[in-house]
Amino acid sequence: MSTLDTVTAEIRHQLQAVNAEALVYFARACMPGMVPAGCGRIVATGSTVMLLPQTRDLAYLAWLV
Repeated sequence: MSTLDTVTAEIRHQLQAVNAEALVYFARACMPGMVPAGCGRIVATGSTVMLLPQTRDLAYLAWLV
């Protein structure tokens, strides 16, 4: 865990890779089946944890806001 004063660029990049890039890779993997079919849906879900009061891992939460 990191706090706001100890978060590094590497940690932020790892969080972005997990939270955003994974969806891009998933969508790309689905496209070969959706394009010939002429349609398709990808439902992306998320969490509202950043909206709740937090006392741990502040760097992660601050980066999301």
